Amino acid sequence: MTPRLRPFGNDDLAAIIVQLGDPRVAEWLAAIRQPFDISQAEEFLAFSADPAQRVFALDQDGVVIGGLCLGDALWYWLAPSHWGHGYMARALRAALADHFAVPTPPLTATCREDNTASLSVLRRIGFSAAPMTRRMFFHGAGTSYLCRDHMMTPEQWHVLNPPHLQGPRISLRPARQADLASVQRLLQGQPRCDKWPGQDETKVRHFLETHRFRGAGTALWIIENEERCVLGMVLCDGGRPALRFSTAKDRDRLLSEVHTLLDLPC
Repeated sequence: MTPRLRPFGNDDLAAIIVQLGDPRVAEWLAAIRQPFDISQAEEFLAFSADPAQRVFALDQDGVVIGGLCLGDALWYWLAPSHWGHGYMARALRAALADHFAVPTPPLTATCREDNTASLSVLRRIGFSAAPMTRRMFFHGAGTSYLCRDHMMTPEQWHVLNPPHLQGPRISLRPARQADLASVQRLLQGQPRCDKWPGQDETKVRHFLETHRFRGAGTALWIIENEERCVLGMVLCDGGRPALRFSTAKDRDRLLSEVHTLLDLPC
């Protein structure tokens, strides 16, 4: 089960003090000073109230089991009693899906080289490790440790986690370069339109890259049936959507479902 992400509130002070005051948690967080008392917990609450920092509590059945921040950098913690169940990986995926749903800069997480649990989570999600390490000061320990930056760009996220829109008879997914032959076939014998590139391979490849799904704005969607056969495509570029179907029959029976899945005007 994925923990619910919600804002921290005054009722969470006790959980914050216990968790961020736990040496098993605090030793991995560079900015957390020790001992961690109520005054620092109140400072954290004030920090979490800043919308720009995008701080969330991980709520599992009404109990705060950790927290994460998506502001200037990504950092997070999980209560030791909930380690080893995949809660953080699932919470991060949910938070990142929302974070990258709109245009946003790359996100960086800095992790100690000996933090095997956190490194495993970042790698599993798809963060890219920087080639060089650097030393970072940890306030709780009063010393620095060898760390490495890990980055996720919007492009990485959308390539690794493409949206999949499922309808009763068809599904829609973002087009990719592997769809070259299908796109060329759909363009054969179709009326000329300024939005489409023609069938030249170089132009179609350029078209696919230009209209690659990036979370918002222009995107080319491929229409498939349950057997993953390509039945058509939809170009959404902010204006009137352009559609191409394999056959006129497919267009007649599927057009309304495509409009519903993409929330397009009929």
